[in-house]
Amino acid sequence: MAPENMAQNDKPSKRINGLLPLENTVKTMIDGMLKRVNDDKTSPEERKKIGQESYNQLLQMSDAFISSSSISDDAFKSMGVSDIYIQERREANKNNIQRIRDALAILKTYQ
Repeated sequence: MAPENMAQNDKPSKRINGLLPLENTVKTMIDGMLKRVNDDKTSPEERKKIGQESYNQLLQMSDAFISSSSISDDAFKSMGVSDIYIQERREANKNNIQRIRDALAILKTYQ
């Protein structure tokens, strides 16, 4: 999101099933990965391949969320970002990192 759009975000985001939009997107992605890797119609070889690819994608996502979490509030504020946006971003990052870790534990069996 461009800084000028972040600055305008001074109202809480509309939650989807109790999740912030970014959380919902990540949850949907992870659910899809786990569904594909657990599909009985898929051969064991294909499931292993899907599991490995999903695992690697989630590792990259986790790194991105961890890096994003390390950005200071002051850095965001210097761009004119609202406190609400910062708070929601922190909450989503924390929840996404945990969700990804849980999925990585499941997908580890395919490594």
